[in-house]
Amino acid sequence: MGVYSPAPIVTDAVHERVMREVLEPVVAGLRSEGIRYQGLLYAGLMIEDGMPRVLEFNARFGDPSAKRC
Repeated sequence: MGVYSPAPIVTDAVHERVMREVLEPVVAGLRSEGIRYQGLLYAGLMIEDGMPRVLEFNARFGDPSAKRC
């Protein structure tokens, strides 16, 4: 498994769409439920034709080699 950044598929328009359609609604939902979340929330996304689709949300890095410092 590997990753590289910045991913060329994430244009400014895709980034704005992810923020508007995925991440901002998640934060708003947490707030509306009275949840004060602190920490890292990983959004695993698949992007096809500029359309983000959520595969998962995780509260930790999925890679077992990512160790706590």
